[in-house]
Amino acid sequence: MLFFFYFHLKIGPKILTSIPKLYHDYVNDEDLEQIKRLMDAANEGFFFHTFNPQLKTVNYFFFIESPWARGRMEMLMISQIVQESNPDLAFYERELTEFVTEFQKIPNIYRGIYIDYMNEEYRDEIEPATTKSPLSSPAGLGRTEFSGTYAVYANQWMAWLKR
Repeated sequence: MLFFFYFHLKIGPKILTSIPKLYHDYVNDEDLEQIKRLMDAANEGFFFHTFNPQLKTVNYFFFIESPWARGRMEMLMISQIVQESNPDLAFYERELTEFVTEFQKIPNIYRGIYIDYMNEEYRDEIEPATTKSPLSSPAGLGRTEFSGTYAVYANQWMAWLKR
C-alpha cells in the first residue's frame, strides 16, 4: 500500500494519490489519519514509524519548488505500509531517496497538485504541462506527471514486495 500526500494549506495533509486507488480495502480511516499526521512533525528526509505491530510505515518527507505555494515550496510525503516484521530500512531509504530525487527533477511537477482545483480557464493551461511524464507510465494509470511517475515507482515497488 503506497500513499502520496501533499500538505494542503487550509485542511492539512491530503492524499494526492494511492496505489491501489481503492485503499479503504487495505487501511481504515483511523490508521490513514495517523499516517497523514506524520507530516505535521516530519523533517525532510526518510523515516520509519511504528504505530502498532500491525501498522508500520516507511516515509519520505520532501519539498518541491512551486511559484503557486505559500513560501514557494510544496510539502509532500510518500508513505509505504510495510508488512515485514524486520524491514530492510536501508533498502527502503535507498528506493525512496532515488524516487524523490527523480521526482524533483520533473519540470513544473507542482502543477499536478492543483489540477483538480482549477476551473476550466486554468485547466487548459495546467493540463498540457502535467500529461507528459518523462518516465514511461503503464496504460491507464494516471493523467498527470504525479500519477504517471508514481505508477512506475509503485509497480517496481510492488514487484519487489511480491518476491
